[in-house]
Amino acid sequence: MRIKPVNQFIKFTSGLVFGKITGISLCPFGIYMDHPADAVILNHEKIHWRQQTEMLILPFYIWYLAEFLIRRIFQSKKEAYISISFEKEAYAHQDDPGYLKTRKPYSWIRRSCTTS
Repeated sequence: MRIKPVNQFIKFTSGLVFGKITGISLCPFGIYMDHPADAVILNHEKIHWRQQTEMLILPFYIWYLAEFLIRRIFQSKKEAYISISFEKEAYAHQDDPGYLKTRKPYSWIRRSCTTS
């Protein structure tokens, strides 16, 4: 996993769908961040990296986009994004630097069954 600065192409293309970004995990290419020293954002993106690898990368992106588009029918763009099960897990644990050491595989599934 490599940490790289977010370039304008990534900001533009992801911004079309999700809005402003400060970091994004694009497994297997790396984690792209505005501020690589931000430990919370880095941990958030590392959680996504783990989610992507455990789902063998491509199914993660298909599920993520499908969940966003379905939620977008009933919610605003921001609400749809925040309520994606992968994002729920990452936001819930981004402040815990030891989370990935104790995380159980497919923990995002439990997040998809919770409300918020």
